[in-house]
Amino acid sequence: MTSSTELPQGKGLVGPGRGRRREAEHNDTRLLIAARDAFAELGWKASVSDIARRADVGMGTIYRRYTCKEELAQHTCLTAVNHLTDAARAAAAEAPDGWQALVRFMNRALTTPTGSLLPRLAGRLPATDEMEEAVVRLQLALEAIVERAQDEGALRADVVSADVLLLLVHLKVLLPATPARAWQLRLRYLDVVLEGLRHRPRNQPQDLEGPLPDWPELHAFWHAGPSGSHDGDTP
Repeated sequence: MTSSTELPQGKGLVGPGRGRRREAEHNDTRLLIAARDAFAELGWKASVSDIARRADVGMGTIYRRYTCKEELAQHTCLTAVNHLTDAARAAAAEAPDGWQALVRFMNRALTTPTGSLLPRLAGRLPATDEMEEAVVRLQLALEAIVERAQDEGALRADVVSADVLLLLVHLKVLLPATPARAWQLRLRYLDVVLEGLRHRPRNQPQDLEGPLPDWPELHAFWHAGPSGSHDGDTP
């Protein structure tokens, strides 16, 4: 018995079979992009019909792949977290030092959807083993960058990896601007954030206000509570 990614008996699909698989993969990619954009823009109010329209696919295409909107949202978020992990690992491998790895990661992360999805879908989705494992992988990748930058004396010592992810959430807030202008503003404020993260021995900063965030707290952001949702940070 073979897995879905294996080809039986060393033979690939040919003719119509290969074409159908390629079309299905293409449709799923378009669907996930449409779902990401819809959830980032509208939050949980985004409808399956709107996502289908954005993806230019039929409703049947969605429900053949996902049983409900919740499952589609979970897979969209999982994909976003995995993209962040890939970006962190790539930055760590490519950069000559920890600070440059952090800068490179945060620049790349601004192009991923996670920062936009977290405040929009926080507390709506039940926990899954797959998402828990994905978040742990992201945590380990970010901790490696943060610890490396701190060991090298470039990053202030009172910053933790969870801070980095939450800063990206703030930088990815939806702005009433054109996409080009929003991108310019995000890069501008990323520079401001990075300046604040630098360690400067000759000008010792005061300790940051409030308790440190941690990864269990971030896990809770993603997952629905006992009531199925929460009110966020409304006063």
